Amino acid sequence: LIRHSCISSHYNLHMFFCGISVISDNIIAIQATVRNIL
Repeated sequence: LIRHSCISSHYNLHMFFCGISVISDNIIAIQATVRNIL
């Protein structure tokens, strides 16, 4: 049970950082698009 909770918390942390990296990539792409428009 302890091992399972450790794995699940590690998985949640991984998904959290994965989501952050995707969001930051989207922000960079949006900023580049805005610069091209302006």
